[in-house]
Amino acid sequence: MEHRNVTAAPGRRPRGEGTRSRDILTPLHGRGRRPALFLVHPSGGSSVPYLALARHLGDDQPSYGVDAVGLDGGAPLTSVPAMAERYREAIRTVQPHGPYHLAGWSVGGGFAHAVATRMRALGEPVALLALIDAPPPPEIESAPDKAEALARFAENVALTVGAPQPLVGAAELRALPPASRMPLVLRRLADAGVSPPEAADFIRARAAVFEALLTAWALWRPDRYDGRIDVFQAALAGVGDGVRGWSAWTSGDVVRHRVPGDHYSMMRSPQVESLADALRAQIDRDL
Repeated sequence: MEHRNVTAAPGRRPRGEGTRSRDILTPLHGRGRRPALFLVHPSGGSSVPYLALARHLGDDQPSYGVDAVGLDGGAPLTSVPAMAERYREAIRTVQPHGPYHLAGWSVGGGFAHAVATRMRALGEPVALLALIDAPPPPEIESAPDKAEALARFAENVALTVGAPQPLVGAAELRALPPASRMPLVLRRLADAGVSPPEAADFIRARAAVFEALLTAWALWRPDRYDGRIDVFQAALAGVGDGVRGWSAWTSGDVVRHRVPGDHYSMMRSPQVESLADALRAQIDRDL
């Protein structure tokens, strides 16, 4: 399968710029008078996976990616409530008041849920909370060990860019001294054509963010959201029954929209076109 180099994607920032609130926002696509859509990063920490979706939403639909703190090599945030507050502050630099339109793919849906819940608690209206094939919070609080987190990072990178995988397993990494684990992952990513050797610092920063996000997600117990949730569920091998899973975390309705593809292909052409149409229809709901 043809795949792209993970470091070729836009959105990288020089070291030191990623901690100010507005600098975690990435304008993705579109200009116009429609309400802005804020797309919260998945476990990789970057909003790059939303680029195709943003393009297919149309030139008149402004969309912004919300990136994780730490992609520049700084310290990542380590709890979902801290992320929600930082992301809320960043969004307000573009749109000071609601109604807000929020979305997130994969665990980014959970982070979007946390932002929306925080906004509602502060009296700001949220017109749309769209969870795109987003797993509900885990029932058991159990953070992964470092070897598992690193193996899952490599798998996530490969799946996101369409590269062959698995690249490395947790058991293989556990058998190595900790200092030898990242060099092995870097070699495997380079061998798969996903990341060149000179991008080692970039990959190390991404791996640190991934581990922090994965751990924060695993230990998170959300507050209930006071409003409707729209679940966009992959038709093939999705992450489970999003309606049943998320109904415990809202006092409103949970509405399912099935879209073509699996968890990863739904974010790429041609399936992403159907996702964009379904998402745009929900943005239009209250216009």
